[in-house]
Amino acid sequence: MYGKAGCGKTVLSSTAIEDIGYTCERDADASHAFLYFSFSDKRKQSDGDLLRSLVAQLGWREPGLSMLRQAYKNARQGIPGPDELGKILFGSR
Repeated sequence: MYGKAGCGKTVLSSTAIEDIGYTCERDADASHAFLYFSFSDKRKQSDGDLLRSLVAQLGWREPGLSMLRQAYKNARQGIPGPDELGKILFGSR
């Protein structure tokens, strides 16, 4: 979504996310995650940061949680790489 500053993008997005959150609360098999990309913050523009955020938000339930714990144990630099995070994200659905 794009538009001029102050046109309501954030309010509209927040309302949609809140509504999806309420829907997911009523369905044990549903989950939701979100990330606001910010062009004023370079860290919030990379696909790696998106992937880490989604895994952090969605990986708290099984089987994602066990997969995430194992990935951290196996990671050589302390942080699982994109391939491992992708497996966790798509394997935890």
